Amino acid sequence: MEIRSIQDKALLLKISDTSILVECPISMSSLLKSTPISIDSHHEPIVYEHAWISDLDISLIDLVLISNITTIHALPYLNTKFNGKILMTEPVSTLGASICQELLEFDEEYMRTMAGTSNLYSSEDIKGIWKKVIPLSYNQIYQLRELKIAAVSSGHSLGGANWILELGNLTIGIISQSCLDASRYPAAFNQSIFNSNIIIFTPQNTPSTEPFSAKALYNTFIETCRSLAFQSSIVVPIESWQLLDLESHVLSAGTLFDIPTLCMAPSANAFFSYASGCTEWLSHDLRMKAYIPQNCFMFEAAKEKGHLAVFHNLKDGFGAKLKSRCILLLSHSSLRLGEADYVISHLSRKGFNNVMVLVDGQYRDSALPPFQNAGILQNFDIKSCYLNVGLVLGEIETCLENTKADTILIPKSFEGLLNIRKLKYYEDAQVCTVNASPTLFKIHANCPGEVCPVVGTLDLKNYKYVASLQDRIRLIREKLYNRGLESSVKFYQTKCVLYAPDGEIIFKGKRIIVKANTNELRKSLYALLNN
Repeated sequence: MEIRSIQDKALLLKISDTSILVECPISMSSLLKSTPISIDSHHEPIVYEHAWISDLDISLIDLVLISNITTIHALPYLNTKFNGKILMTEPVSTLGASICQELLEFDEEYMRTMAGTSNLYSSEDIKGIWKKVIPLSYNQIYQLRELKIAAVSSGHSLGGANWILELGNLTIGIISQSCLDASRYPAAFNQSIFNSNIIIFTPQNTPSTEPFSAKALYNTFIETCRSLAFQSSIVVPIESWQLLDLESHVLSAGTLFDIPTLCMAPSANAFFSYASGCTEWLSHDLRMKAYIPQNCFMFEAAKEKGHLAVFHNLKDGFGAKLKSRCILLLSHSSLRLGEADYVISHLSRKGFNNVMVLVDGQYRDSALPPFQNAGILQNFDIKSCYLNVGLVLGEIETCLENTKADTILIPKSFEGLLNIRKLKYYEDAQVCTVNASPTLFKIHANCPGEVCPVVGTLDLKNYKYVASLQDRIRLIREKLYNRGLESSVKFYQTKCVLYAPDGEIIFKGKRIIVKANTNELRKSLYALLNN
């Protein structure tokens, strides 16, 4: 088994002749190199960094695993070269398409003000690659050759997943961005992944000592709303996936001080609609609310009462609502895409003292310098309370202390921060080889009467992959020969039979049938199948 980090953006795994790409992100930090449209109309095109894809032969990849909607933006770039399948949970599949389309809309708006070409994909690429997507439920098994793959909850966001891969009795756990905070809205982190033989942390995991603090976030909005003057606004740059974390804190504070909330993000309604309609992806407490006459989220009631209005863009009548003090949730948090920079410039010209609350820890305050240099933020009070949605060092250490894993692979950025002996650190372009292979393939024998024993469950799917079946048979024949027993094989239209003296093994569909004249031979054939 080989694991390679691709420019610290994705992982390439080679397991039993199967190539698996884990995550497919675009580096959004490159956005900050661009000038906001409202400051300079003679700006350069945004260059979307996906160069890591050129390090791969996409046509040789069998499977792509997408853990959550923050690691999906580069997926349409694979459209014409990728011939395999893409696994993600149902919410990530539905909302991920909206996220990619939203990015495309943002880019088209950015490009309208200048002459040039974009290096982003097209709507046709999004539609084409989504035809290869297989949406999964949690714990639903997808089988590729002898490999079983299942998604389990990561607690990161709606439909956020970690991955458990099984090859015989060998289990591999892949941990992407995750969160153990049970007070948040997604389904709780599934800790069964720590029972794996091999545990791999993706590059998206970064060292953190600060856990998510819902109380601190709520208090920030309460204090900001309390100090807000007439016709002043609170601007909160966000990404759409963060809306479900923010909505209860923002709306609670706004309702307390009778301040409406305006949200402008193209995919906001998609997130709100999916979250309220598919409760199986939510935390236990929110699922319980679904069984009583009470909304799981505050945004549903807030919309009905007029405390919340959601807009696709400025053309939806957003300006008409922007006449008195309000809370503005504006995409994109980089302040380069979308129409957030237009709104900030507009508020600055009005002359009132406004507040900007930074919640996205990806950019922090690094998006602000162009606005500050242009004097646009002179009427803004900047506050910060970051959404640290991830595993903190102490939580990782606690979870790994009692794991049975023989090997734990983790990004080089964690080196020296965790006191775990089993850790093996990987870095960009490094190929890590793990010498591990299954010692047991469980077999199910379906036999009439006392002819043969029942011995487990078969992993091969209808023996569609003949080469794997032939290799297995060849090994069994060699072992029989070493014991002085001659054997022969015949392939029929619907089955394959290995004939041995006084017995036979029939491979048919998903079944293996063992027939033997003596118990000794039966046990011998059984042992050959499982070794």
